Amino acid sequence: MELHILNGDALREQMRNSGISGKFIVFRECLIEGPLVVDTTSQVFWLQRAAYLEETYGEPPKRYREAVVEELEQLGVIHRNMPVNLWFENDLFCQANMWFILKFIRQKNLPNKIYRIFPQPKGQAEDWKGFGKASPGALAGLYEQKVLFTAQDFNTGVQLWNDFVQRDFQHMARLAGTEFSCFDHLPEAVEAFRRLHPTTPGSLSRPERRLKKILNSGKTEFGDIFRAFSETEGIYGFGDAAVKNMLANLHAKG
Repeated sequence: MELHILNGDALREQMRNSGISGKFIVFRECLIEGPLVVDTTSQVFWLQRAAYLEETYGEPPKRYREAVVEELEQLGVIHRNMPVNLWFENDLFCQANMWFILKFIRQKNLPNKIYRIFPQPKGQAEDWKGFGKASPGALAGLYEQKVLFTAQDFNTGVQLWNDFVQRDFQHMARLAGTEFSCFDHLPEAVEAFRRLHPTTPGSLSRPERRLKKILNSGKTEFGDIFRAFSETEGIYGFGDAAVKNMLANLHAKG
């Protein structure tokens, strides 16, 4: 049996008719926003995340524990011979979550073989629609093309998590300048992350500037705003709840 770690419930639904068997874990986090600590196994990490998601999105801590923490705890007790398949897309949202999973696996000292399943052939131009555009049959084909994490890939993913938490943009950019078998579109994701956190106090981030431009164009319906935002900022992987939160923050800033 194999373990499949999926970055969202939508992919789990898509896979029901794919013929892909095994054990499934859905990782329901959005680590590109909110507080983080490097130690992925600490209580501080989970308590901070639960508090942030409750305050920002009204997610009850009990539901967060059931949907996220308890789901992930299954990874820490799997058999050492069970292969682990990471189904993560190339946008920043998914890559950050994947870096977290790699760090978690390292901290749990799991010896399992780890594979990356890409949402499209490696090196292909991105439209940031990920697995969402894949049919069940196409998912099976992507699974057959899975790539084994080398020691270098694994170490790089762990380091990317550390740098991500510490916002070490320079070191992330240096890592992104190297070609790795299990990462794709890494330079774009790292640059998008840098522009998510402007260094000048009071400055708007790249997504905020884009939203402001969309609002200034006269769009008022959220559906229209979200579609226009996703056309140019798909690299971030933000869902509608995150974009609504950014809009609220923009309005609060005036």
